[in-house]
Amino acid sequence: MAALPFFSADWAQAARTEINEGPDPATVERKVEGFWNWIERARANVNCTLGLAVRDLPDGSPDAIVLELEHGACTAVFLTTRAEAEPRCTYLLAGDLAAWRDVMDGYDMGRSIMYRKLLLEHGDVLVFFRTIYYWTETLACLQRIPTAFPVVTADQLSRRA
Repeated sequence: MAALPFFSADWAQAARTEINEGPDPATVERKVEGFWNWIERARANVNCTLGLAVRDLPDGSPDAIVLELEHGACTAVFLTTRAEAEPRCTYLLAGDLAAWRDVMDGYDMGRSIMYRKLLLEHGDVLVFFRTIYYWTETLACLQRIPTAFPVVTADQLSRRA
């Protein structure tokens, strides 16, 4: 598959597909069966809307993706602005473009959240972190999407500041 533009309609649809496919067999084999049993129990109770946002995309680019989840399956996905996404999302994870680039290049998803590269900026933190392993394994599936990132100029960054 050719690289998809980051936070494009095609990338969002690929995110839906990858989330629904779940972890690849090599990932599953690296962890004990009990871990995956816990993930499946957690998945059954995930009924929410997750927003993913980028803080510093070039002006005019959609800067949020909303994923609707029912029993852990992504039933719908759409692009929007962060301002429109936040009030309708149960949770919103946001990071700057550099953090997303690191994540898509393979930086550990759990560390990305724990070390605040991707920050839960909206939603009940205690409820979210009760199922953190579900979230990190589910979001790690996004790393399989071949991604082309936009070029952001210094001028574009300075206008956002």
